[in-house]
Amino acid sequence: MMWPLLPDSRGGVAACAAEHIGTLGYIQFQTRPLRGAAPVAVRAGEITLCRPRVIPLRMSAQLVSHAAARRLLAATETFDRPVDSFLQMRWETSQDIFVAVPSCVSDIARALGGSTISVRRPLSAKIPREFKRAVYRARISRLSKKARQ
Repeated sequence: MMWPLLPDSRGGVAACAAEHIGTLGYIQFQTRPLRGAAPVAVRAGEITLCRPRVIPLRMSAQLVSHAAARRLLAATETFDRPVDSFLQMRWETSQDIFVAVPSCVSDIARALGGSTISVRRPLSAKIPREFKRAVYRARISRLSKKARQ
Protein backbone atom coordinates (compact mmCIF):
# COMPACT_ATOMS: atom_id res chain seq x y z
CA MET A 1 0.00 0.00 0.00
CA MET A 2 1.07 3.56 -0.52
CA TRP A 3 0.23 6.60 1.56
CA PRO A 4 1.74 9.66 -0.07
CA LEU A 5 2.31 12.79 1.95
CA LEU A 6 -0.19 15.49 1.10
CA PRO A 7 1.06 18.93 0.12
CA ASP A 8 1.77 21.30 2.99
CA SER A 9 -1.77 22.67 2.62
CA ARG A 10 -2.46 20.98 5.96
CA GLY A 11 -0.47 23.67 7.76
CA GLY A 12 2.75 21.88 8.52
CA VAL A 13 1.46 18.74 10.26
CA ALA A 14 4.64 16.80 9.48
CA ALA A 15 6.80 19.70 10.71
CA CYS A 16 4.80 19.92 13.94
CA ALA A 17 5.17 16.16 14.48
CA ALA A 18 8.91 16.34 13.79
CA GLU A 19 9.24 19.15 16.34
CA HIS A 20 7.58 17.07 19.09
CA ILE A 21 8.71 13.53 18.27
CA GLY A 22 11.53 13.69 20.83
CA THR A 23 9.09 14.08 23.71
CA LEU A 24 6.11 12.11 22.34
CA GLY A 25 8.05 9.17 20.87
CA TYR A 26 5.48 7.77 18.41
CA ILE A 27 3.08 9.72 16.19
CA GLN A 28 0.63 8.08 13.80
CA PHE A 29 -0.76 9.69 10.67
CA GLN A 30 -4.11 7.99 10.08
CA THR A 31 -6.06 7.98 6.82
CA ARG A 32 -9.40 7.66 8.60
CA PRO A 33 -10.96 10.12 11.04
CA LEU A 34 -10.03 9.59 14.67
CA ARG A 35 -12.90 8.21 16.76
CA GLY A 36 -13.39 8.35 20.49
CA ALA A 37 -11.78 10.36 23.25
CA ALA A 38 -8.31 11.70 22.58
CA PRO A 39 -6.84 14.24 24.99
CA VAL A 40 -4.69 16.87 23.25
CA ALA A 41 -0.96 16.73 24.02
CA VAL A 42 0.10 19.51 21.62
CA ARG A 43 -1.94 22.18 19.89
CA ALA A 44 -0.35 24.35 17.21
CA GLY A 45 -2.98 26.39 15.42
CA GLU A 46 -5.33 23.94 13.72
CA ILE A 47 -2.96 21.00 14.29
CA THR A 48 -3.31 18.73 17.29
CA LEU A 49 -1.19 15.84 18.43
CA CYS A 50 -3.51 13.82 20.64
CA ARG A 51 -3.34 10.64 22.69
CA PRO A 52 -6.34 8.43 21.90
CA ARG A 53 -7.65 6.31 24.75
CA VAL A 54 -8.01 3.42 22.30
CA ILE A 55 -5.20 3.48 19.76
CA PRO A 56 -6.57 3.23 16.21
CA LEU A 57 -5.74 0.28 14.01
CA ARG A 58 -3.91 0.73 10.71
CA MET A 59 -0.28 1.39 9.97
CA SER A 60 -0.72 4.14 7.39
CA ALA A 61 2.31 6.21 8.35
CA GLN A 62 4.16 7.00 11.53
CA LEU A 63 7.04 8.98 12.92
CA VAL A 64 9.01 7.11 15.61
CA SER A 65 11.80 8.44 17.80
CA HIS A 66 14.95 6.40 18.32
CA ALA A 67 14.09 5.79 21.99
CA ALA A 68 10.55 4.63 21.14
CA ALA A 69 11.87 2.33 18.42
CA ARG A 70 14.28 0.71 20.89
CA ARG A 71 11.49 0.31 23.46
CA LEU A 72 9.17 -1.29 20.87
CA LEU A 73 11.88 -3.61 19.58
CA ALA A 74 12.56 -4.78 23.13
CA ALA A 75 8.84 -5.51 23.60
CA THR A 76 8.52 -7.48 20.36
CA GLU A 77 10.95 -10.35 20.61
CA THR A 78 8.03 -12.58 19.60
CA PHE A 79 5.22 -11.45 17.34
CA ASP A 80 1.83 -13.05 17.91
CA ARG A 81 -0.45 -10.49 16.25
CA PRO A 82 -0.39 -7.75 13.60
CA VAL A 83 1.76 -4.73 14.47
CA ASP A 84 -1.18 -2.31 14.68
CA SER A 85 -2.96 -4.63 17.13
CA PHE A 86 0.20 -4.90 19.21
CA LEU A 87 0.61 -1.12 19.34
CA GLN A 88 -2.86 -0.88 20.90
CA MET A 89 -1.50 -2.74 23.92
CA ARG A 90 0.32 0.15 25.63
CA TRP A 91 0.35 -1.88 28.85
CA GLU A 92 2.67 -4.32 27.02
CA THR A 93 4.75 -1.84 25.01
CA SER A 94 5.17 0.92 27.62
CA GLN A 95 4.86 3.30 24.66
CA ASP A 96 2.22 5.99 24.32
CA ILE A 97 0.89 6.46 20.80
CA PHE A 98 -0.13 9.91 19.58
CA VAL A 99 -2.12 10.78 16.46
CA ALA A 100 -1.69 13.86 14.27
CA VAL A 101 -4.95 15.64 13.38
CA PRO A 102 -5.43 16.53 10.62
CA SER A 103 -3.34 13.86 8.96
CA CYS A 104 -0.85 14.61 6.20
CA VAL A 105 -1.23 11.28 4.39
CA SER A 106 -3.92 9.93 2.09
CA ASP A 107 -4.90 6.39 1.17
CA ILE A 108 -4.58 5.67 -2.55
CA ALA A 109 -4.86 1.87 -2.31
CA ARG A 110 -8.20 1.79 -4.15
CA ALA A 111 -6.75 3.80 -7.04
CA LEU A 112 -3.93 1.24 -7.28
CA GLY A 113 -6.30 -1.73 -7.44
CA GLY A 114 -7.18 -2.23 -3.77
CA SER A 115 -5.62 -4.06 -0.87
CA THR A 116 -4.12 -7.51 -1.15
CA ILE A 117 -4.48 -8.13 2.59
CA SER A 118 -8.15 -9.13 2.65
CA VAL A 119 -9.30 -12.30 1.00
CA ARG A 120 -12.92 -12.92 0.03
CA ARG A 121 -14.41 -15.44 2.46
CA PRO A 122 -17.75 -17.22 2.42
CA LEU A 123 -20.46 -15.87 4.75
CA SER A 124 -20.13 -18.98 6.94
CA ALA A 125 -16.53 -17.98 7.69
CA LYS A 126 -17.21 -14.23 7.95
CA ILE A 127 -19.83 -14.37 10.72
CA PRO A 128 -17.71 -16.18 13.37
CA ARG A 129 -14.68 -14.05 12.45
CA GLU A 130 -16.63 -10.79 12.83
CA PHE A 131 -18.04 -11.95 16.19
CA LYS A 132 -14.54 -12.81 17.47
CA ARG A 133 -13.24 -9.49 16.13
CA ALA A 134 -15.95 -7.56 18.02
CA VAL A 135 -15.15 -9.42 21.26
CA TYR A 136 -11.42 -8.78 20.79
CA ARG A 137 -11.94 -5.06 20.11
CA ALA A 138 -14.18 -4.73 23.18
CA ARG A 139 -11.47 -6.33 25.32
CA ILE A 140 -8.77 -4.06 23.89
CA SER A 141 -10.98 -1.04 24.53
CA ARG A 142 -11.60 -2.10 28.14
CA LEU A 143 -7.91 -2.79 28.77
CA SER A 144 -6.90 0.49 27.09
CA LYS A 145 -9.20 2.46 29.34
CA LYS A 146 -7.97 0.53 32.38
CA ALA A 147 -4.30 1.14 31.47
CA ARG A 148 -5.05 4.85 31.08
CA GLN A 149 -6.04 5.26 34.74
